[in-house]
Amino acid sequence: MTRSAWVNVTSDHEQMLQLSTASAGQRRVRDTPIAARVRFPGLDPALVALPIIASLFNAQLGPLTPLTIIASVGLISWLRWPRLPATVARCWPIFALGLLVLISAVWSIEPRATLRYGTLYMITITLGILIATAIDGRALLSGLFVAFAIFNIAAVIFGRWVPLGISDTAFAGLSQSKNMAGQIAGFGLLISVAALPQLVKARQRAMVIAAFVSIAATLLILVISRSSGAQISTAVAGITIILWFVFGRFSRQARTLLAIILLLIAALALASWESWFEPLFQYILESTGKDPGLTGRDLLWQRADELIAQRPWVGVGYGAFWRIGNLEAEGLWRYFGIATRSGFNFHNTPREILVHLGYVGLAAYACVMGAGFFALVWRTIQAPNPTRILFFAIALYLLFSLGFEVIGFNTMHFITVLGIAAVAKGLSPEVLDPAFDPRRRVERAGTQMRRTRHVPEFR
Repeated sequence: MTRSAWVNVTSDHEQMLQLSTASAGQRRVRDTPIAARVRFPGLDPALVALPIIASLFNAQLGPLTPLTIIASVGLISWLRWPRLPATVARCWPIFALGLLVLISAVWSIEPRATLRYGTLYMITITLGILIATAIDGRALLSGLFVAFAIFNIAAVIFGRWVPLGISDTAFAGLSQSKNMAGQIAGFGLLISVAALPQLVKARQRAMVIAAFVSIAATLLILVISRSSGAQISTAVAGITIILWFVFGRFSRQARTLLAIILLLIAALALASWESWFEPLFQYILESTGKDPGLTGRDLLWQRADELIAQRPWVGVGYGAFWRIGNLEAEGLWRYFGIATRSGFNFHNTPREILVHLGYVGLAAYACVMGAGFFALVWRTIQAPNPTRILFFAIALYLLFSLGFEVIGFNTMHFITVLGIAAVAKGLSPEVLDPAFDPRRRVERAGTQMRRTRHVPEFR
């Protein structure tokens, strides 16, 4: 074979190999949302911030909040539609929970209320899924930071105080209650701490200053709101973020060890919940000057247990209990002084689910949420970027709040959005990071192959 013929054959072989590699890469690209070329990628932070701000300012916006969230879901779906198939394929268990909520209208004591609130709930969890899977991770973190920073700083400036007990007061900010103010401040603190390294690395000086102002504002609100549950959960989640940032620089084995330790601590804490939480809760209440008997949770939980015993397997139907016209709900609203007759619950996630969906619903939620949480832990170990670290901390925060708050079960609520987003982050790979872009891997591999390939010469 002559030299020219050999070079031609080799050149043809290289072209075929490159075409085959590119074709395989394109197939992999089409199978992942990262390949989707989206419109206006610079809008990602705003697509996150807008609906979150609407949910935070719910008390001020009123009916504009659900309209804004519905519009945001439609806008994200339209602008990021190439990523939707992969989103549905990965997060179908979460959508199945929404369908279960809607199907509960079949046995609901008030089918119309269940259909109405079930539809709003489906929209709420869809927003959480979309911001976690269809938005770039860095933009997601930036959007959350902007939303919570705006709200918490505004709360410090324009917030109000509410009565606490007979002669005391607590800070409620712009929220409907002091506990809600404490929760929003806790999330704002976690988000600001997680976003700070990203902002410093990007040399965004104005945003770095805003992050420090937000941290100061959220710390102040956590103290003066006197929300014991928010203080405990924020402390646990905040320590977790710091540990992840420290151990994230170490080997995968060290990160795995950290995750195992954190999971063991969480498991032991949950297993011994009754032995340590009540004394700690009582201590915090007494140290802040609050009467433990004024919380009212014992009465709520007793009534919830009675309702569960009446319909243990499938419950009364989603949204069918806390509605105007239900005499039992009206009695609890009147007893606790809830003049608006809305925004109230049993302050316990398992009991809230059992009342509305029974043991069937509780089992479904436990399976989906548990699988998403452990998947999030695994993905954080593999690649602990700031967004994953934040959602791991959020998941841990919510885990420690299950016993005295309702998590992931309310409509048009920022906690539901963030809780579902944390689960979706676990079920979906981090495919929006350019470092994981298969097209770039193919290009790098092709370049390296061309550099190292040797064509023999014949003399």
